[in-house]
Amino acid sequence: MRWKTIAISFFLLLIFASILFTIQRQWAEAQSPVGYIPEVGFVDLGATRVLAASVSETRDQITIHVRQVVALPERTVIVLWAENLPAVDVLDASGKPNFNTEIAETLLYIPNGRSMTPETESIGVDWTTGIGQATLEFPPLPLDVSRLTLEVSERLWEGLQEGEPDIWVFPLLLQPVTDVARDEVLAGVYELTDSSDTHQGITLRVLSAAYRPEVTALRVHLQWPEPQWNFSASPFLGAKQLELSGDTGGVYEKMIYAGNEWFSLAEVIKTTRPQANIGSPSPVKAIEQTLTFAPVVSEEKQLTLTVDEIKFDVPLDDIAFGFDLGENPRIGDAWPMDVWLDVAGFQVHITGARIVESLPGFESPGVLFVVEPVSAKDGFALESLSINGSDSGFSGSYFDVVESGGFLASLHVVKGASFPTGWIQVRVESAVVSAKGPWQVSWTLPGSN
Repeated sequence: MRWKTIAISFFLLLIFASILFTIQRQWAEAQSPVGYIPEVGFVDLGATRVLAASVSETRDQITIHVRQVVALPERTVIVLWAENLPAVDVLDASGKPNFNTEIAETLLYIPNGRSMTPETESIGVDWTTGIGQATLEFPPLPLDVSRLTLEVSERLWEGLQEGEPDIWVFPLLLQPVTDVARDEVLAGVYELTDSSDTHQGITLRVLSAAYRPEVTALRVHLQWPEPQWNFSASPFLGAKQLELSGDTGGVYEKMIYAGNEWFSLAEVIKTTRPQANIGSPSPVKAIEQTLTFAPVVSEEKQLTLTVDEIKFDVPLDDIAFGFDLGENPRIGDAWPMDVWLDVAGFQVHITGARIVESLPGFESPGVLFVVEPVSAKDGFALESLSINGSDSGFSGSYFDVVESGGFLASLHVVKGASFPTGWIQVRVESAVVSAKGPWQVSWTLPGSN
């Protein structure tokens, strides 16, 4: 009877432990419903499907790995890794880049025969080691789709070559996040509250943090009041100060993940596309982005993310000026100008123009316009202008900042083409405007109280 009682008690204890473990897991997931996946970023586990097993193939010593497939409600992310790619000279005989400027076509097929192409692509390659990496973002998948076929060309990384590209086909199987993977994805992830800073109506928030032995990842949210403002890659690119620091005085380097290792890198690694906030009292735009830094030391009790400036691309409409080159323009010709333009609220004064033999990055002549320094205004500064003279026979523009604080904006012609003559029309298409901070967002690490 005594042994029977002990056995029943032990059995009840196991049941109680199982129930307690389940309750603790559910509580933890309720506290942190967002997980972190390297190379992808922060994901909602309840709506995420992942690759059941990594897939790879080797041909002629070249190996391509499908490392990640993550199906999210708003996008599908595929991460590829290649080894032993053929060596390619970075520059050709004339000194021009000798690699693909147009990405080779990659297709993702779902069972109904429909194919999708990437909406965004991030391609990297080390020409000396033959290592290539690619992150491809496709549209979201239907919920009932779990089997896919990926077709990719090894020219995704290779230099320009003759002949038909070699196409690689990978069958892929998706599944919900398993218990083991869930623990791994949730590990060290915490939701943050009241962690934000606002300047010029622009709010930077840190929503989540993942503290891992190999990396510290931050899920940041940026919101700004101008619905027409945007950016080509990231609002943090070009910031003089983008750093994570601790109360012990440590400053943590920005990092990027590649090939199961973390490397120091000077910029961010992942961003979602900006979207308008539907239902807001006034039109605003917002993005979420993943920033990755070196792992923090255990002695830290508080962390601070500092961003000194945030840069936006501002599209412009109906801003143009005219200029008379004369009937026989020559290299070295110069003219004084007195043109005033209102560019994104800044008063821009063009004071002169001259014809130059060549411009940085271009081997053909062009027209160089001199712009006076533009004063900062209400916490914003005008960083650059993009001008277009295609209506008058010019093919591209170049922009630079001079030591005096003024600008040089220019147009050039295609090499070998005739130089335009007479009256030309120049359109100002966009500007880069920087909002000045600094934004400083601080929070307390878990377990430090």
